[in-house]
Amino acid sequence: MDKVLFDSKVSEQGLKYTFIAEKLGISEQALTRKRKGIIPFKVREIKILKPMLDLTDKETIRIFL
Repeated sequence: MDKVLFDSKVSEQGLKYTFIAEKLGISEQALTRKRKGIIPFKVREIKILKPMLDLTDKETIRIFL
């Protein structure tokens, strides 16, 4: 998990973590644990985040793998 790149992309898009958590259907606490790499993002969540954060394939791999 590349937290720095993830946070950078969130900031670039002008999004808030509360909005992202809501769109993923998870709590803010769960999103924080995922951002810290404590628990992994699910494929379903990555599919939602990729267009939301305007991620390239390379960025998606770098962030989530």
